[in-house]
Amino acid sequence: MNRLERRKKLRGWIYNLIIILLFTIFFREIILIGKVDGKSMEPNFSDSNLVVIKAFNNEFNRDEVISFEYGVKQQNFLKIKQGEDYAKKNEEKVGTAHLKRIYGVPGDLIQIKKEGNTNVLIVNGIKELVFESDYSVFHDILEENEYFVIGDNYEISFDSRLHGPISKEQIIGSIIGT
Repeated sequence: MNRLERRKKLRGWIYNLIIILLFTIFFREIILIGKVDGKSMEPNFSDSNLVVIKAFNNEFNRDEVISFEYGVKQQNFLKIKQGEDYAKKNEEKVGTAHLKRIYGVPGDLIQIKKEGNTNVLIVNGIKELVFESDYSVFHDILEENEYFVIGDNYEISFDSRLHGPISKEQIIGSIIGT
């Protein structure tokens, strides 16, 4: 093999290496794969399902399913609303990723009211959910970059009804497939 052929072959290898590197960076940073852990999103997402997450999404809408990191802010909210003992039982959740559906976006008025033996989630004056589980009464307007999230299996879900809104900074990305 002469010198010119070796150079062409080397350029080919370098070109392929660059393509592989760019492909790896793109899929590692933009598209993530996650695994559902638990039943809070059933029947739409079952335990052990793999999900495709679009990271670096800056726009999040009502009814969109997202992955987010449970944070210290939620833990502090739990202490205030549910008490120190309940918060301690959930300390291991800090720093873990969760999958939930957005029910409230910045500027929305979120209310949880008791109606007889049930609770009602009201968003901007419209009844969104009726659920049996016992939650604290809640009334707040979501601030800029705050989102109110609930699991699809809302009778067992650990979500904003317990730990309050999440911030945009906690959102990992939108779920775009399974």
